[in-house]
Amino acid sequence: MTRHRHLVEWVKNLLGALELPKPSPERIRTHITIVERETILPVKIVLIAFLAKELTQTKWLAEPTTMLDVTIEFILSLFWAYLGFTAILTIPLLFSHKIPVKVLQYIVFSICLADAVFVSALALMTGGYDSALFWVLVGLVIRNAITLPYLIPQITANGVVIALYLIMGWLDIEITTSTAEMYDEITQRALGLFLPDTIADTLLLRVVILSLTAVCGLLLKALVEKQRITTEEAREFAARQAELKTASTIGGKIAHRIKNPLATINNCAFILERKLYQPKRALTLCTSHSRGSR
Repeated sequence: MTRHRHLVEWVKNLLGALELPKPSPERIRTHITIVERETILPVKIVLIAFLAKELTQTKWLAEPTTMLDVTIEFILSLFWAYLGFTAILTIPLLFSHKIPVKVLQYIVFSICLADAVFVSALALMTGGYDSALFWVLVGLVIRNAITLPYLIPQITANGVVIALYLIMGWLDIEITTSTAEMYDEITQRALGLFLPDTIADTLLLRVVILSLTAVCGLLLKALVEKQRITTEEAREFAARQAELKTASTIGGKIAHRIKNPLATINNCAFILERKLYQPKRALTLCTSHSRGSR
């Protein structure tokens, strides 16, 4: 029971350390506009156009006969579904200045998940667990750290990426195994339908890479945001200090302007009080002192 309590406390402390400072809504809107609409969206349009051309021109089997063929057919259907889903969610991004910030965050989160699903499907199609598109998944984890401003959505999106990679690796193993059963050993070797002995190590290593990238992204973003807030607070403090200094200077000048006439009045009153028995001399001293203060 005590060990469980310590574990819960440790998790709470870890989440507290990773908790990202809450940026202002306008900052979130600007960040989404710059990263998603002006940077990532044009790149995605080019890549989707290229993939659409390649997929439509490739001659796939008319009737799927193996698990690999079924997988290819599924990925083709997934591509068109992804294309439609992305097009629908892209329209609000084009008018991000008119969309509520919370709605924009949900849209970006959905786009991140859709991208992870589609890239995982492409990785399954182009080498499986050992596909070069694995590094695109790493890029998606980094993109999540940049785009998603809060802790829970970022952890969720990165967890989905890791889970999709594991599912993709498992499907790759199943497809390779089921396809290899249709051929003899020589044909299997010729077609490359065999699983290397290091498959478990490769999967584990890549899951660790994804996990470390996600954690480093969280830590780095937390540090950057906290540093930004510290810098803004220091700038505001310096501005307030400058305002106080200016106000103090102006107050000193005003006090100096008021002090001179008051000193003259005070001196005249003192002279009049002390020299009542000599009225002419007192009046002369008061007049001369008043002229001298001018």
